[in-house]
Amino acid sequence: MPDQKEKAEALQDLLKISIKRRANLRRMFTNQAKKVEPIFEHPAISEDDMELLKATQLKFQDARPELRELDKEIQNIHVILGHEDSADKDFEEADSLADHQLTF
Repeated sequence: MPDQKEKAEALQDLLKISIKRRANLRRMFTNQAKKVEPIFEHPAISEDDMELLKATQLKFQDARPELRELDKEIQNIHVILGHEDSADKDFEEADSLADHQLTF
């Protein structure tokens, strides 16, 4: 049976994975937004552009629940570890990873 130190290490590993997954999801949101942004610069929207907008909307709808779950998971791990005050840093780290286009 794992001792407290092993449990804490396993939770830290899970936290790192969750942060990376959240960063990847956020990056997907950013990349999709960049793809559709030029569409709105034109007065008329083509059928292909409409299809891209619909596909992007579906990706966003599918990703939102996972993003919320990852947020809860990160918060819960911090509570279990007793590090509630540092949870915001992990969200900032995930955002920073996404902004710098790191891949995992």
